[in-house]
Amino acid sequence: DRKRRMDPLRPGISIANVRETAGTLGCFVKDRGTGEVMMLSNWHVFNGPSGRIGDAVSQPGPYDDNSDVEANHVGQLVRSYLGLGGDCALASVTGRPFKTRILGLDVSPARIGEAHLGDRIAKSGRTTGVTYGLVRRIHVTTKVDYGGNIGEQRVGGFEYGPDPDRPSTDGEVSSGGDSGSLLMFCDRQGKVTNIAGGLHFAGEGTGSTDEHGVACNIESVLRKLDVSFEGLGTADT
Repeated sequence: DRKRRMDPLRPGISIANVRETAGTLGCFVKDRGTGEVMMLSNWHVFNGPSGRIGDAVSQPGPYDDNSDVEANHVGQLVRSYLGLGGDCALASVTGRPFKTRILGLDVSPARIGEAHLGDRIAKSGRTTGVTYGLVRRIHVTTKVDYGGNIGEQRVGGFEYGPDPDRPSTDGEVSSGGDSGSLLMFCDRQGKVTNIAGGLHFAGEGTGSTDEHGVACNIESVLRKLDVSFEGLGTADT
């Protein structure tokens, strides 16, 4: 279901620039300057090496449905950032209603928090759905080869591994296509809160047996893109 067209839109589903393949719609945010509601995901989901501002964004991503990309048009690339501060981008919302609650987690992000060792997190992604993890490294800089004329870039954030108390069915905490998923903190009882901690952008390399994911710090992402969760409310739109 996450890989098909969804109306209304929900965080946790397939989406991408029409020049790219498929990633995950992380959440909705508000532009601090204009108050406009926008969609948040990764730079390599909404922009990519061949992308440019104004590009059309498709839901689902072209990899999941390229039969009528124009009909799946859902917005345009507004601005993006790739560097130590994060792998992130914004797209406008056009022609389709949306709900702010993350699919499968049933929370709307309203606050931000800083990741600490041992924190429990949950994410909802296009490929692996809802998975749970533990923060195991902080203040991490990850080198990623973005291809094209971009090449290798360094992105800051934190690393998380699977939560042994809440394992996924296939052992994967993330996989290709989950890029852009929002990481939400869980409380001591394991309940998912409305506090966001990071934006998933990468995982272990091919052939690695060390299952893990890496995420940009959400505070840095929101600051770089000049957006916030304020004014969105906690109920479905």
